[in-house]
Amino acid sequence: MTSPPVGSTVKLRRTRTTGIVEKVSGDWVELLVGSVRMRARMSEVELSAPTSKKEETTTRSKPYTLVADSRHTPESIDLHGLRVHEALLKTEEAIDRALLAGLSRLSIIHGVGMGKIMDALDGLLPQLPSVAHFARDTKNPGVTHVYFHAA
Repeated sequence: MTSPPVGSTVKLRRTRTTGIVEKVSGDWVELLVGSVRMRARMSEVELSAPTSKKEETTTRSKPYTLVADSRHTPESIDLHGLRVHEALLKTEEAIDRALLAGLSRLSIIHGVGMGKIMDALDGLLPQLPSVAHFARDTKNPGVTHVYFHAA
């Protein structure tokens, strides 16, 4: 495949997720998928028709109401069985809930597998201003602990 031009829409072959090309560097493409930046090998993407506004709005998360009640806010979330974009949306929602409930950390159970969700989390978490730092569980690399800035 020839390099997709910057600004073009591409589809990730495995997840069928679409993104906008932001940068091409050698065999790598940097994409913006929703609000998340990702890197993928050129062989993992294919050119796609631009998504329509209607299609774009159906892939974004639905509005939700957050309840600031730590009794009903889990301190961990499980992302097993989700696609990358679904996992990232669920992660952002869980972080919002945890912050509103006053939690100091959140454990994200993503598993190891092929590492797609883990890699996507590594791209998302540093961009979130509420995240002080994050680290893999020392005994289970399929779990990431996210620590928030003190309120």
